Amino acid sequence: MNLRSTRALWTSTFAVSLALAACSATNGTSSTSSSSDGGDADGGTSTTNDAAASKPSSPKAICASLIDCMADVAPEAVGGLVSLYGEASNCWKGTAAEEEACGKACTKSLEARPECVATARDRHYLALCTNDLGAAPFRYDAAIRYSSRTGGTMTLRMLSAAAQTFQPSVAIGAVPAITLTVKGTQASGKTSEPFVMPPAVIDPNAPSIRVTSLEVERFRLENAGFCSDMTLEISSPTTRPMEGGCVYIPLEEGATIPQLSQGAIRSCTGAIPKTP
Repeated sequence: MNLRSTRALWTSTFAVSLALAACSATNGTSSTSSSSDGGDADGGTSTTNDAAASKPSSPKAICASLIDCMADVAPEAVGGLVSLYGEASNCWKGTAAEEEACGKACTKSLEARPECVATARDRHYLALCTNDLGAAPFRYDAAIRYSSRTGGTMTLRMLSAAAQTFQPSVAIGAVPAITLTVKGTQASGKTSEPFVMPPAVIDPNAPSIRVTSLEVERFRLENAGFCSDMTLEISSPTTRPMEGGCVYIPLEEGATIPQLSQGAIRSCTGAIPKTP
């Protein structure tokens, strides 16, 4: 039986739930999100929270979730897992105590891999990004669809430096969409499509900035949001790289934009509320 067939069998047999993850013994989440489109053209903010992960409760379902996740993140390990915990394994032919022991082993393996236990996130965030120009942090409406198991996409729309509240509908410019590719517990992505940052992003008296590429690195989960590094290559009014760090805060439309220092954003310490 090939990998896809094995995976399909386990999915149908045990109705594997969404969001669980990976295995230390033998990496995102098959959770789904019910939120609205994170990249709506009208800039509306999704009010949907992270998709709730429905944890499997029986030993068989837990082990099936482990195998399903590993088929995505470490397919080379699936054969051994199927032998240990698959439908035909000895786990399900013995006593209730033996089934319980297998379930505990699978749970431990899942908990060791955050890619499998984190839920998918699909909503708008306020992104605050430091810069080495000495200017106030750049502000973006970040429409993010992301799972730490399978990656996702991010669209940044620029907000005025003078804005006091989070209003995605009045964004003043857009960054080309970025695909986020997972590697381990972090992700990265880049766009090489040029775009212009208008003066209002920094200061009404500042010149426009022409950006030739933007790269997001070390994108990672942090409480109810994310953190990352960001590098922009600028071709005007000067040619140089511009580097900084970003925090992505789940903020509802109309909420007051928090005033965070460059240091707090770069360190990502205490900048993002904890997941409820």
